Amino acid sequence: MTSLQRPSDFRQTYSQMSTEELLRLAAQKDTLVDAAQKELNAELSRRGGNTAVVEAYAKQEEREDNLEKQAKQDEKLRRRRVRLAHFYRLALFMGTAILTTLAAIFLFKMSPDAAQLMTTISLNLALALFFLTFAISGKWLTFRRSVYIAALFSLGLFAMVIWIVIR
Repeated sequence: MTSLQRPSDFRQTYSQMSTEELLRLAAQKDTLVDAAQKELNAELSRRGGNTAVVEAYAKQEEREDNLEKQAKQDEKLRRRRVRLAHFYRLALFMGTAILTTLAAIFLFKMSPDAAQLMTTISLNLALALFFLTFAISGKWLTFRRSVYIAALFSLGLFAMVIWIVIR
């Protein structure tokens, strides 16, 4: 609306608006010209609205905006925590693979070629395990359960090395 409009133009425009639209406009009425403010107040009065209704509406809008902002912040934080959990899980599985491989190399005095092959296999298995847990992870896959999985993975790797050495 321009400042060149007449009060009757404001009256007609406001009479065609819904009550919610009027309340939304009234919450920002400092941005309106004087004639528009007067007609807006008159239309709200005709519909039974007063300053208390406008203030209550503005507070409700503010509460809803704050709740929406809080929900967005909560979702952002949740996503960050999920990404961090994935990173920790990857580090856990890779670290387990490396430590198990080093222990097997030390205990069984493997040749450099066997050590390289063992390292490659264990790191590939750790990556596969990470992607498997990534695909099926949910709220039930806590860090503690990931540690249990890593321990089982380590035992499985060590058993594989023993089986290969004994053969």
